[in-house]
Amino acid sequence: MAHVGERDLPLAGFTVGVTAQQRGHEQAALFERAGASVLLGPATARRLVAAVCQSRLDAVTFTSDVAVAGLFATADALGQRERLRHALAGPVCTATMGTAAGAAARALGIPEPVEATEPTLAGLAAAVAATLGRRRHRLRAGGAELVVQGATVQVDGRPLSLSGRELALLDALCREAGSVVRRSALVRDLWGPGANAHTVDVTVARLRRRLGPTGVAIRTVPRRGYWLDASLAD
Repeated sequence: MAHVGERDLPLAGFTVGVTAQQRGHEQAALFERAGASVLLGPATARRLVAAVCQSRLDAVTFTSDVAVAGLFATADALGQRERLRHALAGPVCTATMGTAAGAAARALGIPEPVEATEPTLAGLAAAVAATLGRRRHRLRAGGAELVVQGATVQVDGRPLSLSGRELALLDALCREAGSVVRRSALVRDLWGPGANAHTVDVTVARLRRRLGPTGVAIRTVPRRGYWLDASLAD
């Protein structure tokens, strides 16, 4: 796992899934040089689908419409199409290269895929880095410095290990720090169809325990949701 001390690497702490059948290793090298961990398909397509559905990836890249269709075909075989679509339309960044890949993603229910400005692998990597860079948080919370950078979380320099759901929940609260995030929005965005509010409450309780003394910064607003009592770190 990358350390937050490596913040000069734009993708340190983030995990990217690569679907390309061709030039996949070239993509992987680009992302790894930027500090990311990489899950390489399509030989591991089933693992890739599982990781997306469990929010263990920060982004998935597609260089063609065939790659988009292929991942969804794998999800169909696993009975996970809707969970895959929900994750790729929500907490997991869907990054595409070329108009065909972007159109295929939208046709399968991903309304706003991140599209590379330049139709090159370098352009794709730059688009992913720019998007995930906006998910990097450095805050003061519960009297401590909280740093969240992909799968890397530190409290006053002490690394924490969180599950995919806990990370996604913490990221959602960090993005709206100081504002109430409705419980219904968390259910919709992080769990999708079939989930209920109790699932959110259980995950919040577990996240508070993982954060230790900093966990008190996650405040409950009865009958509404949660908010993170935090401010930008100096």
